[in-house]
Amino acid sequence: MKKIFLITALVTVFVLSAFSGVLDYIPANNKALVYVNNLAESYAELKTVPSFDLLLVSGVGLEGYAMMYSELLTSGFDIDPEIFWSSFETDIGFFIQEPSDNVYSTGIVFGPMKDVKTFYDDLNILVLETLRELQITFTPIFKGDYLILVQDDVFYKASKLGVKIENKPFENGIYYEINSSDIKNTGYFYVKDNELVGKSTGSVNEDEVALSKKADKSDSQFLGAIYGNTSFLPKDLSRFSEYIKIFADYNLAESLLKSSSNAEINVGIESEEYETDADFYFFSMYLKIPSYIKINTESTVSDVLPILEENDAEYVNLGDNYIKFNVKTDGENDSQNISKDFYLWKDGNNIFISSMDKEAYNKALSEKEKVSDNKVFKYLSGKIGTADMSTLFINFSEIFKNIDYIAESFTDDNYGMLLNVNYLGEGRIETEFIIH
Repeated sequence: MKKIFLITALVTVFVLSAFSGVLDYIPANNKALVYVNNLAESYAELKTVPSFDLLLVSGVGLEGYAMMYSELLTSGFDIDPEIFWSSFETDIGFFIQEPSDNVYSTGIVFGPMKDVKTFYDDLNILVLETLRELQITFTPIFKGDYLILVQDDVFYKASKLGVKIENKPFENGIYYEINSSDIKNTGYFYVKDNELVGKSTGSVNEDEVALSKKADKSDSQFLGAIYGNTSFLPKDLSRFSEYIKIFADYNLAESLLKSSSNAEINVGIESEEYETDADFYFFSMYLKIPSYIKINTESTVSDVLPILEENDAEYVNLGDNYIKFNVKTDGENDSQNISKDFYLWKDGNNIFISSMDKEAYNKALSEKEKVSDNKVFKYLSGKIGTADMSTLFINFSEIFKNIDYIAESFTDDNYGMLLNVNYLGEGRIETEFIIH
């Protein structure tokens, strides 16, 4: 009887270990999750995508820089870089929980791994100790050959664990879910025919999101590098305040977007011979970055002025509903301080914020083709179509060709990325994505 019990117990342990995986340790009450299946193989396949090959290997060589940096970093500790990086030949899961209203806790699951304890010790020295100095603390939980790192271990341990992926279309790739109050979305990314492709479906809470009527998002003139257009704008921006503050003044963003039904961003890139004509210095290259943001809004230029004054921003009136204002960024010393002029004006129902004045803006657009006529956009949209709700197009070919040492490694004419969001009605949305 004891032998039968022992055999049954051993078989049970074997079955559980054989079929357990990263997804078994992700809490069912997560607000968002990202699951990477076969991380090392997924990364190897990613390098077959022309744009990533140019960035990681043949052009910029980010992979080589990362390896040199890791060897330099680990050389000061008793860590074997080959053993450390080989530990990532596994699956990884990231998740977010909400222990209380608007209080979020993140977690990461690694596994299966050959030596969980050594990996944790190395990770602790290289990453976790630094995070603790920044008041970001993760508690380790060891489950056989799996390592779980969580910020709130009490809430995690009280949660029901285990999620399932239905109809996974890839062997190596990324799957994600968003389960917030205003957005429900599931999707995936994987490499197919040397292109990174992705698709997701979901729903939005129409009470919390301003959805303007559907319209073609590629029917605009294109400055050449980056183009985005969206009618998917949250009515309440407060939950995104910390992220907005990284890029812009929150009060200014809220003032412009709270009554908006559409926003557009358009960016170009041009190489310059002289520093005085350039906006940006990159790897011994002088680059000019013409750009603008267009926001369909009820706000006026007068609504913006008090916010500029609160932030001690200098501005000059150039005409009716037309100003120039200055943004200053403090460096470590006076010689590193950066001062940049921007122009803001109202035309019809649209407010424009631009690095160009109105005359330069009109001239730049008059000389440019439409987004829909761009060669790279045509190629990518031929694969996944166009969007009626939101689109983001990045023309890597235009960006790379203005950086000499990258352009020398060109093997393709269609380096680019396109992301489309289409509104299907009744709160349902569909997103498609491609990088060539």
